[in-house]
Amino acid sequence: MKLHIPISLDKYTLTEAARMMDYIATKPFENVTIITMCELVAAVTGHSVDAIKKLDIESVKKAFTYIIKSVDRKKQKPPKEVTINGITYEFNQDLAHKSWTAGRFIDADVIGQEVLTYPGKFIAILYLRKGTQYGDEKLEDRAEIMTKHFRGDHYVDVVDFFLQKREQLLPGFMVLQNARSQMLKQKALKIIQKRG
Repeated sequence: MKLHIPISLDKYTLTEAARMMDYIATKPFENVTIITMCELVAAVTGHSVDAIKKLDIESVKKAFTYIIKSVDRKKQKPPKEVTINGITYEFNQDLAHKSWTAGRFIDADVIGQEVLTYPGKFIAILYLRKGTQYGDEKLEDRAEIMTKHFRGDHYVDVVDFFLQKREQLLPGFMVLQNARSQMLKQKALKIIQKRG
């Protein structure tokens, strides 16, 4: 069996990077075992764990080491623009900017909770075709383009960036949500009192 393992993270496809991140996020790496090696190699290559277990031990170790070396790099800021098939897509990294409507933020947050399951859709929420607003184009069409062409290293950077920013913005959204809830309670009490 021939294994396809990219030589560096910038050569990973969006899907390969998502599978790798999913595996790393769910498995502790304190004690690396042969099964851990097989599972990571399977996650990155898309082969089943059973298929990887059929390889000789040296091939598994070599593939595992190769993967670890390929993703070892400094954390970077995600690109503000990417060009795919001659079309430029922008990511406004100021999540407090007016282009970040509540609906877009909610979509990113909801899909972001399953970012490893729907990586193309998550990226499509963040990167908009230059000159468009969120909702101007079909999300699924953009998600398909991103799934096919968005680089793995950029994906890792975007996920890290968004999760950090989300944590910073979440307390503000919680305050707004609590205030709205209090207003609704007060309105309900006034209605009940008028009827009473």
